[in-house]
Amino acid sequence: MDTFGMLLFMFGVLGFWVFLIMFIIRKARKVDTQKSGVLTIVCLGASFLGIIIGVASTPDSGVSSRTSVQTETRTNIDTASGETLTRQEAVQEYAQNEVKSPEETVDFPFEQPEAPSNGVDANEWPEVAALNMPNEMMISLYKEYYEAIYGDNFPEDGNDDEIEAYEEKVGQEIADKYGITPNEAFLVYAYVSMNYDKAANGGTGVSMEPEIEFGELKSVVTNGAVAIVSVKITPSLTREMTIEQNYFNVDDLIKNKGYDVFDEIEYYAFADTIQGDQVKVISFTVPKRTIELSKDEKIMGTMLADYVNDLWISPIMYK
Repeated sequence: MDTFGMLLFMFGVLGFWVFLIMFIIRKARKVDTQKSGVLTIVCLGASFLGIIIGVASTPDSGVSSRTSVQTETRTNIDTASGETLTRQEAVQEYAQNEVKSPEETVDFPFEQPEAPSNGVDANEWPEVAALNMPNEMMISLYKEYYEAIYGDNFPEDGNDDEIEAYEEKVGQEIADKYGITPNEAFLVYAYVSMNYDKAANGGTGVSMEPEIEFGELKSVVTNGAVAIVSVKITPSLTREMTIEQNYFNVDDLIKNKGYDVFDEIEYYAFADTIQGDQVKVISFTVPKRTIELSKDEKIMGTMLADYVNDLWISPIMYK
């Protein structure tokens, strides 16, 4: 109902009340009957006319009200939709700005631990891997520990308490030198003792099953910086050639199989006898200096015979 309709409706209601008052007065005969009758009829007609017109104007006003509400609702919806689209656009723009291409490095909000660069297996040697000590430093520690335990200063004739005190002293001195605990120093020594080839080769170990030039590989065992190689050989055309093939085996291990990382190579060759037994026929030790000369190709093949230590050849090779 608009304002005009409301006024007419109120006018009609007022006319109705006037009609009632005039009717009551007329009944009481306090006014002229003829004049009051005419006035009563006029008031009654005016009241009905005002009410009818006022009510008649109500549907239009209702539609107008609903239209106004709908218009306001649509405006609110459009506004909300606009805000929603604005938020979506903002999210998309953020995503486009934040998503990195595969080539880019994503910065994480937390510090990630660095992976050990020395090749230590963190599952097998977690304490050693956590130190992230360079391979060269681990090897240096190992050699100092080894020299102290197996060198001339070790109290071989001492009692258990003296030996234990000496080992504790060695562990503490080495730990202080490298800025770690005695337990960590011993763990590094133990790791290098069992993985010397890996530590000496930049974190990548050499093959423990190398292909042998002459004969068949029996085994390779490492003891710290020492590689112990055992080979089964077969007789060659001559006794000299049978012996010389062992030098070629070692020379190939040094030059082509990565065994130059070791400080010493102990070599043992075995052969089958007529009786079917397997016996040692030759053995020798290759020191670090000879390994270096071989790697630098300053000595070749059979020349190793003049540069090895503890050479032993079985008498059967001369029969």
